[in-house]
Amino acid sequence: MGIFMAKRLARLAARNLTDHRPYELTSQSDTPLNKWEIRDPVEFEADHSLTEAYRHQWSLQAPGAKYWVGVLGAIGGRKNVDVVASAISGLGDEFGLVVAGVAEREESEVQTWLRPLSNTGLSVREARLLSDVELDSMLLALDAIVLAHSNEGPSGIFAKAVAAGVPVVTAGAESLRSDSSRFPDLAEHVSLDPMSIGDGISRAVRRKPRGRGTPRGAEQFAGKLVQP
Repeated sequence: MGIFMAKRLARLAARNLTDHRPYELTSQSDTPLNKWEIRDPVEFEADHSLTEAYRHQWSLQAPGAKYWVGVLGAIGGRKNVDVVASAISGLGDEFGLVVAGVAEREESEVQTWLRPLSNTGLSVREARLLSDVELDSMLLALDAIVLAHSNEGPSGIFAKAVAAGVPVVTAGAESLRSDSSRFPDLAEHVSLDPMSIGDGISRAVRRKPRGRGTPRGAEQFAGKLVQP
């Protein structure tokens, strides 16, 4: 029995045999929801002046870069930053990579993952915890983001990208494939290898469907939890 099914059966047993009401957290793109599903709460609040400042900062570091691609959030091995960096390195000096978020491992290991771009100035590393406004503003400054991991479940970064209209390249998890299929004009799921991700990035940066709408936020999440 898979882990996903085991968890679902455990929730079912808890509802039927106890007074507890466990919900299943789902992606923002999942619709419709059943009685026991609840969307991952996501807020999006960008500061446009900060977005412009990020873009200016990157252009100073790599004046020739026309497109900036991001890997955002907690930075660990599951994000496959090394694969994304290899993909970017194969696209030429018009493409740069922004990797922003606290390292889950030693920062020296993150720098090793970025080695394919380290001598070109085409990588930007923000090794710190970003505030919500900083994260959203940085996401809005990007031409595309890459979500390349195999852990299943809803992605807050994907939901934020949908709200901002920032193109997304996904690879790995089936949940990412499912989310991407719901937004074919915005997202594409590819194989988890440098060539496929690179090709996906090349297509993504030429899509500009900005402003897809506001994701469902904390109010809706809390409202369902406290309903009778």
